[in-house]
Amino acid sequence: MVYLPYWHRAGIKQISDLFEEHQNCFLPFLSLRNKYTLNCNFLQYHSLLSAIPQSWKKLLHVNSGDSTTPPPPICTITCKMLYDKLLTLENLPPSTSEKKLLSYGITKENLNKIYLLPFTATKEVKFQHKIIHNILATNSILYKMNKAASPSCPFCPSDNQNIRHLFISCPQASSFWYKFQSWYSTVSNANLLLSEPEVLFGITRPCTHRLTLNHLIMLGKYIYVICRLGGS
Repeated sequence: MVYLPYWHRAGIKQISDLFEEHQNCFLPFLSLRNKYTLNCNFLQYHSLLSAIPQSWKKLLHVNSGDSTTPPPPICTITCKMLYDKLLTLENLPPSTSEKKLLSYGITKENLNKIYLLPFTATKEVKFQHKIIHNILATNSILYKMNKAASPSCPFCPSDNQNIRHLFISCPQASSFWYKFQSWYSTVSNANLLLSEPEVLFGITRPCTHRLTLNHLIMLGKYIYVICRLGGS
C-alpha cells in the first residue's frame, strides 16, 4: 500500500489513474504531470511504477502488442480477477495443507473431496477445517506461541502433542477409536476399520452411510478434544 497525500488530493487514488487505456500503457511522466497538474519529479513517479508487481503488469498487457485478445478496461478489474489470473500465471508451490494430505497417501484427485467433505457431513466445519489445515491449537503450536509451558502431551511427556499424536498415536486416542469402531460396528451391524487418514480427514471411499459416519467421526474428534481439555 502506497499513500502520497498530495497525489491523493490531485485525484490519483488507484493504479487505473496512472494508466492510459487507449494506448494500453502507463502514462508518460509529462502526461501525468499535465493531466493532474502534479508537481512531482521523474524519479518519484518511476519508483512508484517499479513498485507495481511485474505479474500485474503482465496481466495488464503493459507495452505488449502481441496479445490477440484485448485486455479488459483497467477500471473493471477486481482484486479477485487479479488473484485468479495470477494463479494461472505463476508456478506456485502446493499449500501446506495439500503437502500434508499428500503425505498421508491421499491422491490429488481426492483433495477436493477432503476439503468439501466437512460441508456435506455437518453444518459446523470450523473444527475440521483446523485439522485439515494443521492449525488446531495443540500444545506444540501453543508452545511456539508462548501460550503453553511445554509442547508435550499431558499423557505422554516424551512426545510432542501435534495433531497426529493428539488423534492417532496417543494411547488415549487409540483407546478412544477402538471403542468408537466397536460401538459403530455393534449399532450398524457392519464391521468398521478406520485408517489413519480417515480418522484425521474423513472417509472418501464408497461405504454404507458414508456421510453419517463422517459426521460421527468429526463429532467424536470434537468430543474427544473437549474431554482432553477438561482432563478426562
